[in-house]
Amino acid sequence: MPKTTLSFYLHIIAVVLIVMLITSWAGKSVESTNEQKISVFSRVMKTKTIRCGYGTWPPIVSKDPNTGKVSGVMYDLMEEIGKGLNVKIEWTEEIAWSEFATALESDRFDMFCVPMAAVPQRVSHGYFTAPFAFIESYAYTRADDQRFDHNLDSINAENVTISVIEGELTSALARSGFPKAKLLEITAQQGLVQAVLNVTTGKADVVFIDTVTAHEFMKNNPGKLRKIPADYPIGVFGVSMIAKLEQDQRFLWLIDSSIRHLLNTRFIDGVLKKYDIGTDQFLHVAKPYQPVVNP
Repeated sequence: MPKTTLSFYLHIIAVVLIVMLITSWAGKSVESTNEQKISVFSRVMKTKTIRCGYGTWPPIVSKDPNTGKVSGVMYDLMEEIGKGLNVKIEWTEEIAWSEFATALESDRFDMFCVPMAAVPQRVSHGYFTAPFAFIESYAYTRADDQRFDHNLDSINAENVTISVIEGELTSALARSGFPKAKLLEITAQQGLVQAVLNVTTGKADVVFIDTVTAHEFMKNNPGKLRKIPADYPIGVFGVSMIAKLEQDQRFLWLIDSSIRHLLNTRFIDGVLKKYDIGTDQFLHVAKPYQPVVNP
């Protein structure tokens, strides 16, 4: 075979091989992209598993340090939702609350299965589920400090220090409502208990916390903390979970429908009673109906 003819055929074979390689790579790239774009709803329906991220907040979410077993209000609630949807609930990862947005975005789990307040700083990072209760946040101070009684506006002063968690709800409430006060900031990893301890040990004057956290702290540390008497709370927030922000909202619809069902069948009332959470800690969701009174 002449040299020129051999070179011609070798050139053709090389071109064909290059085209085949490019086509194969492109196909795998498209396949990989499609896998990445699969919605949470589609994945849950395929795997029959909901992956929960969580942070500890006894008795809402507790974790046994020896066994790693998760328990509490949210555990019971999610397990019941799983039964209704015929899916497994996997308690995938414990994180600091400030990490929820990054964890959802990087697909480490499907939903942060711990109640969070749907405040403006958070709503751009995910879809909040329908609330299954409401919770109040109040101002708390040392047991012997009466400076702010019936006058929350007096907290907004340069000689007052508020204990807050950086980037969390406590910080947002302090910055928006009490801009003149000083802030003693700690990290999310240090947690709410440390924020309260900063008050009881005299490092700060006031802390804004929810009624569940306050109840647990005062039960375990009697005589150290008191709620500042006031005509109104610092804020009232829906007790909601947060799911990944995406166009396909069918997963959110599944969870919302399940929550409404558990409210209407009084399952949630039973769970709150089981963990001794009264209306002084969680406010119940009003029923969307009233019985008809016969004339």
